[in-house]
Amino acid sequence: MKKTTLKTDSPYFRPEQFGTEVVRGREIPTATLYEEDCLNESFFFSLTSTSHDLLPYEKSSDDKGKGRKYLCVSPRFYIVAEKGNKGIETSFHVFSGEATVSGDELIVSIANVDDTELRDVILSKYTESEYPVIDTFNERTIGASTDRWNNNYSAKQIKMLKNTDFIHIPHNGNLLKIAAHLSMDGKFTLTFSSGFNELQDSGPHAYNVVEAGTLLYSRNENICNSIEIVEIKSYAHDFYGKFWAVAEVKYRYPEDAEEIRAKYPDFYERECMSDACHKKQELLLKSEELPYLREDYRIGDGVIHVPVETTSQEISIPIGDFHFITNDGDYRGHLTNKGNKRLRLNYLPMLCSLIEVERRFKLVYYNTVGFVKFCDRYYAKLEFARQTKYFDTLSASALEFSGESLMMFSNDKNALAYAGFLLFGGIIEPVVIEKDTLGCNISEE
Repeated sequence: MKKTTLKTDSPYFRPEQFGTEVVRGREIPTATLYEEDCLNESFFFSLTSTSHDLLPYEKSSDDKGKGRKYLCVSPRFYIVAEKGNKGIETSFHVFSGEATVSGDELIVSIANVDDTELRDVILSKYTESEYPVIDTFNERTIGASTDRWNNNYSAKQIKMLKNTDFIHIPHNGNLLKIAAHLSMDGKFTLTFSSGFNELQDSGPHAYNVVEAGTLLYSRNENICNSIEIVEIKSYAHDFYGKFWAVAEVKYRYPEDAEEIRAKYPDFYERECMSDACHKKQELLLKSEELPYLREDYRIGDGVIHVPVETTSQEISIPIGDFHFITNDGDYRGHLTNKGNKRLRLNYLPMLCSLIEVERRFKLVYYNTVGFVKFCDRYYAKLEFARQTKYFDTLSASALEFSGESLMMFSNDKNALAYAGFLLFGGIIEPVVIEKDTLGCNISEE
């Protein structure tokens, strides 16, 4: 990969946007504009030749996202850029560019075009060949009308739209965007799915009117064990007509753990922990407290309550009546840090039990639906899901497909194979019952 040296006074271009590519045996410079960068910075550019023809580009998609990769088929070119300003207004900017390959280095020089006559010619030719962003913005804004029932805008919405800036989030800055909604009365709210909560609020989501200056927090979806605390700075819209809250990151956990603990001790105690600990804590906080609970149960009852053990990170039960976890083809039978004899329930899994009745076998499945509290102790609430027909040997090939769901049949074969693995390993034994009186939800096919 060639080193890129960028020479420019413009803040809108970065060295990583430029590179080279071999096209039909010839190495030529390229300029890439990623869609997400364009939307975040409200800055769109196209390249033209010195004779004002649009340069070819590839519609690309890679690990950085979708975008356009312009092929600079000649070393000199013009760049026509459109920048979002305020409301429904944009401004055009024209640059001259030159890209040369010298050994292992790509040198790109970009300068403003100050010649008014030349600038006007370039823009005139450009707008004959390309749709300005502001035109498509107006179409998208109307198409994305926030009043989905009547498909129109109110006067208050139009006024707020015209008074709102286009979004400008620097590429490597400390700002981020949070999806927002412009209501019919002209007020901005955060969308319910934004994933942010108010720092001082016990509610599950921040999706009502959130004023500038409000502190929010979110557990990072893409980075485990990370929390960001942000402050709402303003609201803005992008080239697609979508609305956003612009927020500044104030603190990150665990980097700023001590500052967060000092300023927001209650929040720190409640939220600043690993994802596994937080998940466990959330589940137990939602537990329903029961005045009475039958602690004796039989496999096959419609609802079973099993006492659980909790540690700092996990909620688990011993392997005994239930033998392993099965979730969408994922089979786990034991925890290595618990002597290979426990099942972790943190993520509300489906549990499977291997039953033996009069030398015949069946698999019984239960869903973990939540947790309850009784006499200062927590119990897992398990609900009967389904059972297999009887089979005579502990071999996955003993199961026969007989019209049920193909996915269920495949899961049963995998579950039985996994049960065999645990049996050979001496980790489980079948639950032996002398007679099939397994409870109200079990009956032989």
